[in-house]
Formats: sequence, structure tokens, C-alpha cells
Amino acid sequence: MFDAKPELEGVEIVIDAQRAVAWEMAGAGTAYVYQHGGGQLRLVRAWVEEDTSEQLEQLALLDATACVPIGDISVPSGLLAVLWAAEPGEPVPTEISGDFESAEGTALNNSAVVMKVARHHYRCWHDTVSLNASRAMRLTLMPCDAATNKTM
Repeated sequence: MFDAKPELEGVEIVIDAQRAVAWEMAGAGTAYVYQHGGGQLRLVRAWVEEDTSEQLEQLALLDATACVPIGDISVPSGLLAVLWAAEPGEPVPTEISGDFESAEGTALNNSAVVMKVARHHYRCWHDTVSLNASRAMRLTLMPCDAATNKTM
């Protein structure tokens, strides 16, 4: 999909009658997950000057600028799965004991995770930010009211 349309930052897709988003993070790499006030979630794929957790967090917290809308998802179960595109999804647990859990039986360690989130409808968008010589691509999930479609 992204190879055929390299200008895409992400796209809304349907899996088992549920909306999901596929996000292009510029090739192989690691995306870090940050939760912010108000239930906002942010996945961050960074190229950093210094590989420190402080620098990653600074990139995650920067205000969004030129946002590209990707789509909307609903999380009625309160469990959000984040998967590497090559993972089929079968090893994703439907219950977890903590707030965050890696799925067992995946092709690569930590290539599928499940986390507890608020049971909301989420608007998803992509943006790119820079800080000194570091930059990051981000996928933001912002809770919104499903009836009015306004962010909370």
C-alpha cells in the first residue's frame, strides 16, 4: 500500500469490521508510545542527536503543527493493539494483567503490544517535528466525542 503510494502518511483500514489505522513510519525502526493528559496517545519514530529518553520525550511533547488526518478508530474494549505491519494479529491478547503487555509468539520481540487506554473514539493524525538536529514522525490518537466528532 505505502510502496504504491509513497506520499501516504497513513490510511484508515477495516479489520474484522473494525476501523484501524496503518501508519507509515519511514521504514524499519522503533516507535515509542507516550500517553499525555486528556487521554492523548502518541507513537513517536525518532532520529535523534543523542539517544536519550529525555530527548525522545521532548520530541513527543512538542506541539503539533502541520497535521495530516489519517482516520478514526474506536476502542470500546479499552485495549489498544499496536502491531508491526508484518504481524498477523493472532498473537494479540484480549486480556492483559498490567497496563502494557507485549504479545507472545510474534515474528520479532516487541513487534506487537497491547495497552490499556480509555474507552473512546480516537481521531488519528500524523505530523513531523524537529528539535535541534533531531526529528520525529508522530502518530497522535486524540480522544473525541463519537456523536459530535469533536476532540475532547
